[in-house]
Amino acid sequence: MASIHPHTVLLSLRWVARIVGAVTSAVTVAVVLIAAIATGGGEHLPNPLAWPVRFHLLTLALLTTAAGLLVGWKWEGTGGLLAIGGLAFLAVVAGDFPPNSLFWPTLGAGLSYLLCGCLGRWNADPPAADRSAAAPRNLV
Repeated sequence: MASIHPHTVLLSLRWVARIVGAVTSAVTVAVVLIAAIATGGGEHLPNPLAWPVRFHLLTLALLTTAAGLLVGWKWEGTGGLLAIGGLAFLAVVAGDFPPNSLFWPTLGAGLSYLLCGCLGRWNADPPAADRSAAAPRNLV
């Protein structure tokens, strides 16, 4: 029976988080843009200063979550923390739990990024300087 290498599991988890994060980020940005345009009645550009404070806070929470999912492509731990923090802020501002239907996939992607960041740091190779010191030397 063949065993599954931990690196393969980590790589698969990372790509699932990236795909889910990209899709939910695109949907989130589209929702924010549609909501912003819809507040103007479709006849003119909306005045953001006329929006209620709660709308600004909800927009900030959604965009923080989307930014976290996109940052997770490069830095998994930081992106996961941003995404989960944005979701927590969204739940507080919205006043209900879960605040929307994108909550669970986004939470899954954020937790996956966090897990990949922790496991990737834990399983990381030593820095190049440490490897060169441990490598055998050619005495010729």
